Amino acid sequence: MYDWKDKLAAGKEGVELIITLLKARPETVFIDDVQDEPKYQPKGIDLLWHRKGTNGSVEVVSVEVKWDTYTSGNIALETVSVVETGTTGCFLTSEADLWVYCFPGYAKALVIPLRQAREWFTTHQDRYRRRVTSSRDSGRSEWHTEVALVPIDDLTDGVPTIQVMPLPSA
Repeated sequence: MYDWKDKLAAGKEGVELIITLLKARPETVFIDDVQDEPKYQPKGIDLLWHRKGTNGSVEVVSVEVKWDTYTSGNIALETVSVVETGTTGCFLTSEADLWVYCFPGYAKALVIPLRQAREWFTTHQDRYRRRVTSSRDSGRSEWHTEVALVPIDDLTDGVPTIQVMPLPSA
């Protein structure tokens, strides 16, 4: 069972790390951290990355940061956020342009164009097993989440525009 406070703390650590890494990229103009802003929370957006576009203009790319400490070789794509209510998972509902999915155990992050990954997944989802996890908040409410376990190599092969970004080793 996951403790929601611990997951939130790890997620915030991941966002800070990704801000640092994105700031170091030459195309970055600046980054807005919007993870605590009510306007962006239901949209599944943590950051607004202002970067130089190909024609020299500045484009704004919305980013959701995910943090996964497992080293199973899989990426867990949340398909049902709350099983008890049938709430669709963030992988299918996030409005972010990019997901930056951090794997500190592998010292890398995947920069995933979400729309393309979602399109690929919906045509291949029957190939992947599902797992239901339990979480509990500080009020001791418990809920269950369903994820599809997709091998990282399958995802990167299926969505060749995914970029790999090295993370600093701990």
